[in-house]
Amino acid sequence: MRAVTDASTGRFVRYARWESELDALRERWRSARPFAHAVLDGFFDDAALAALAREFDAGAEGWIENRHYSQRLRSRGGARLGPDARAVVAELDSPRARALVEAVTGESGLFVDVEMLDGGLSAMGRGDYFDLHTDMRAHARRRRWERRVNLIVYLSEGWRDAWGGDLELWTADGSRCAARVAPRHNRAVLFEVGPGALHGVPEPLACPVSASRRNLVLYYFREAGREVPITHFRYRARPGETVRAPLVWANNAALRVYQSARRRLGVTDEGVSRALRWARGERGP
Repeated sequence: MRAVTDASTGRFVRYARWESELDALRERWRSARPFAHAVLDGFFDDAALAALAREFDAGAEGWIENRHYSQRLRSRGGARLGPDARAVVAELDSPRARALVEAVTGESGLFVDVEMLDGGLSAMGRGDYFDLHTDMRAHARRRRWERRVNLIVYLSEGWRDAWGGDLELWTADGSRCAARVAPRHNRAVLFEVGPGALHGVPEPLACPVSASRRNLVLYYFREAGREVPITHFRYRARPGETVRAPLVWANNAALRVYQSARRRLGVTDEGVSRALRWARGERGP
């Protein structure tokens, strides 16, 4: 059984605003193309923004490198999250927050993996990217949990459009980008998880080395009532990327093996990151 968080303090999410706009948000969700999503500008109150900024400014300790052929970014989740970020995550799992997400999406029985085995804080710097992909729907450890909705909140104050970093939403057949979401500070985007929800940040960022595209990402699950098959991020090359396509395919094959090891053997991203740093001759946590 999963422990239920009850931390609906109202310190972080601007509930009054979003609850008053539910009809409009539902319509955005239903009518959105190429798949269901809704953008909410000004999602958090100032207290949450300050709390999460402290996490990003805390230094390098606790961050892991997520680097393979289809992805380059840094992340911080799980037990490595500090108390400020954990307080925000707890509220996003509160009854009031879950009710808000359910009212917008039409889902029911949603909850957050508050252990944040996946998800958490992430940062992308100059040259970083995240290939087009569809998300894994299975939890890495909890075999009956099914991911239904993603929530991303952007936390990059002063980000400029010229630096790129838009979240691109593509048609299911991968033929074209049908919508973009710029990573504006305190902008949240909810979107469905499914085999047709193809998205990513495929163009390398052009920001200065001193800047980073920051966000909080977490996933809303539900009890499926059955074992959810192991899945993984399914990356896809863009049209015209004929040289990259076979390498993206090979990367997907390797990730299938890794996701199976996560569930069956308890392999973790943190452990892999430590091993890679050790292989490069780096020491430390």
